[in-house]
Amino acid sequence: MYYSSDVIEEIRFNNNIVDVISSYINLKQKGNSYFGLCPFHNEATPSFSVNESKQLYHCFGCGASGNVISFIMNIENCDFVEAIQILASRINYEFPIENTYKNKNSSKKNILYDIHALAGRFYYENLKSEKGINARNYLEKRKIKNNTVIRYGLGYATSEWDSLYKYLISKNYSLEDILGSGLVIKSKNNKYFDRFRDRLMFPIINTIGKVVGFGGRIISDSKNEPKYLNSPETLIFDKSQNLYSLNFARKSGLKEFILVEGYVDVITLYQNGIHNVIASLGTAFNDNHAKFLKKFTDSLILCFDNDNAGIEATLRAIPKLSEQGFKIKVITLNNAKDPDEFIRIFGIDAFKEKITNAKSHILFQINILLKSFNLSNLEEKIMFTNKVAKILSSVNSEIELDVYIKEISNITGISVDAIKHDIYIKNNIPKKNAIKSYNKTINKKQNNYNAIDKAKISLIYLLANYKKVYKGVNTYITPEEFENEIYIKIVQNIYDLYKTKDFINLAEIVSYFESKEDQQSVAEILNLNLTFEDEKSLEKIVNDQIKIIKKHYIDKKITEIDDMAIINKLLDQKRKLEDFFIILH
Repeated sequence: MYYSSDVIEEIRFNNNIVDVISSYINLKQKGNSYFGLCPFHNEATPSFSVNESKQLYHCFGCGASGNVISFIMNIENCDFVEAIQILASRINYEFPIENTYKNKNSSKKNILYDIHALAGRFYYENLKSEKGINARNYLEKRKIKNNTVIRYGLGYATSEWDSLYKYLISKNYSLEDILGSGLVIKSKNNKYFDRFRDRLMFPIINTIGKVVGFGGRIISDSKNEPKYLNSPETLIFDKSQNLYSLNFARKSGLKEFILVEGYVDVITLYQNGIHNVIASLGTAFNDNHAKFLKKFTDSLILCFDNDNAGIEATLRAIPKLSEQGFKIKVITLNNAKDPDEFIRIFGIDAFKEKITNAKSHILFQINILLKSFNLSNLEEKIMFTNKVAKILSSVNSEIELDVYIKEISNITGISVDAIKHDIYIKNNIPKKNAIKSYNKTINKKQNNYNAIDKAKISLIYLLANYKKVYKGVNTYITPEEFENEIYIKIVQNIYDLYKTKDFINLAEIVSYFESKEDQQSVAEILNLNLTFEDEKSLEKIVNDQIKIIKKHYIDKKITEIDDMAIINKLLDQKRKLEDFFIILH
């Protein structure tokens, strides 16, 4: 579903950006703006600015910019329409039917959301029925309480081949949409059967509270079926953009999350009062998971299964998380295969102690390496130290690095200086700047606009902020002369708005763009702070920018045309620009 520009503007206008952002981060007023720690990158000093009069935000650290809709899209990781719906819900806004119109892709997504919500209820009712006795016995064996079952919406897919398929058909969903949900599969002989059968069902809920997929654990002892089966990726489900129980972890109020492997691990921890826990969805934790998770936290404790596969998964996850700037600690479970079993054997207090004493990922990696090398063997000792040096090259703190180097020196008998040599020289780190992070950090956006783009964005900013600039130039320069697709659209919207308004709210212009990238680009321009001494200075700036833009546009046209008569006209226009001057009134 898409909404008219009037509806979008009404919703945006009634969601004050300071109030909305304050519900996610702490803001303190300084002068005419509010400042806080940026939720989109890791920082110690507040550089995230919210301008109430403009209804725009801008981070001076990472460059994030936008209006209240952009903020919701980024913080909730949702699309434009979903952001509008979230903001509408916040103010109890009722959408007028006449002001909405359907978009095929958006409409399909809403249908899939409805199918998944219906399937979730269907599975839940199965679990409570006579058919769900084995699944309930399994939950009882794992000590999962009824209130936890309700909170997580657990269910049961019966062993019947097509019970969900028949149920969805009875609800008048089309075959195309049912297959599009991934919950039903079409066989080679054109028969339809349920993807999940005889499985305990775990609904996967996104950050805005919608069911987007399922994980299913086999209940029978069948060795022909995988132990866990997950929904395929669909229009509403991307495994790398979802994490199990993230919707609850975000509400925990804790900035550090615990990442585990299994659904039951998450549920057991949550049931025992640890709510900041999440899990990946049946796939290895990858770069996309790390980028997605960075929107919600910058500190993680890894607690994967205590077996070779779990250790390998931890070692693979660490560099992906380090690259995104996460603070990483690791819990090692002794005498238990996973968090669920550990808690059942040793109790929740013992696990909380594990959290308190979680080791840095550096120590974890070093301890794993120690088990792989015989340090009494000279060659293996050298290999071990070389590998440790590689690990230590990512340490940012000089104090922390010094401690690690001394510890490795004590273990191996290799001098501190020799280990430092490996870290600084072999990894191309200059000694004068011993500590140099190899992690990718979010750099401040550099002003790499060329002279033409600078002229365009300067004129756009002035057009948006001063109607007299619009009145003076709109008949002399067209939106098309700005060439860039985004610039053209901004200018066209500015021209259209000024036909009925004397003042433009800058945040409204951002709302005309639906992608996060476009909103970011527009907000960056509107967040400029161009100053001039007096009216004559403003007049000169406007005329200078127009000349630059029009000359570039004419030059481009000349290269695209073969007709000499037209080329001569364009050259004549270019010559006249030398005497061109607009007086602003």
